[in-house]
Amino acid sequence: MGLYFREIGRNNNETIVFLHAGMSSGWMWDKLVESLKNYHCLIPDLPEHGKSISIKPFTMKKAANEVIDIIRERAHGKKAHIVGLSLGAQVTVQILGTAPEVVDHAVITGTLAREVGSGLSMFMNIFYKIYMRLKDVDFFIKMGMKAQNTQKNFIFFFLIV
Repeated sequence: MGLYFREIGRNNNETIVFLHAGMSSGWMWDKLVESLKNYHCLIPDLPEHGKSISIKPFTMKKAANEVIDIIRERAHGKKAHIVGLSLGAQVTVQILGTAPEVVDHAVITGTLAREVGSGLSMFMNIFYKIYMRLKDVDFFIKMGMKAQNTQKNFIFFFLIV
């Protein structure tokens, strides 16, 4: 079973893939994508997020490979522009290292795009393990929503039902 994704604007020649931040899912791009109806857009929910919550475990390599599969199967010309924010940006970096041929252009923000020292790397591994345990706890979901200035009526996008 592959990632859940939405697809809009299938008639455009070029494809844009939007990769969301952690503690979020593809819905975070909804307002932006509304204005891009003339573009072919693919908006996946990364593993362990949104409607792809059951795809476990999350690893950068697995997330990147899932997105690469979507690009190869659905993108026009089997190549896409990728826009990644935070976690989505890190997945984009992994895609660029794994299958650069599927990327036309990439826009990334809020990620580490270079090697880090062993101390920071160890910290990031510990942080990641803590994040994966807490990301589905209601209290932390609500904190993340507040930090992202998300309206309360969007809580159903975050909670596991």
